[in-house]
Amino acid sequence: SYAHGQRDEQSSQDPDLWIAQLYDAICDHIRPLADLPPGWKPGFMDRELQQGQQWPWRLSNALAKCRVFVPLYSRRYFKSEHCGKEWFAFSRRALNFAAANGAGRVETIVPALWIPMRDGQFPEATRAVQFRPADFGPLYAEHGFYGIMKVSRWREAYDEAVYLLARRIVDAAEASPVEPEHSIQYESFPAAFGGNGGTRPGGKTP
Repeated sequence: SYAHGQRDEQSSQDPDLWIAQLYDAICDHIRPLADLPPGWKPGFMDRELQQGQQWPWRLSNALAKCRVFVPLYSRRYFKSEHCGKEWFAFSRRALNFAAANGAGRVETIVPALWIPMRDGQFPEATRAVQFRPADFGPLYAEHGFYGIMKVSRWREAYDEAVYLLARRIVDAAEASPVEPEHSIQYESFPAAFGGNGGTRPGGKTP
């Protein structure tokens, strides 16, 4: 789950290219760590969704089936209505399953740090979620994935953080008691952070 970058009409550059590269790198580690069969996709990223391609249904279906939710933290993320909807959809599903089955708490939301929030202010909805960026290295904790991707001499720190995040995701998936459920209309979800805008999948404005 990530906040889409704003497209610049005067530039052909993809605003989410670096996030897509991070997603691919994480998936490359998850495949062998989880021993996935050939052809299985480790995760879902709404990058390929475009307006008019039933994106609300496809996104709702992914949120109803995934075992782990990975939000990419940044200021933009917590301002995004759509990121808030995605967070709400998964956390509601996890809480409902735990209440119905008496399951103990399992960390099924695994945050990643894209750009540090210098003020340290996080929405109320995130406070119950374990978030210790220092576990993935000091440079990652200080600069986030964006920073260590952009600075070439920090390549080793980036590789380490990607691998450790993939390990955390696989461990959470294997421990996760959350079962799939029927998709619920995406538009019906409230925004967990009280967002006031953002973009739809594919960079489309609401």
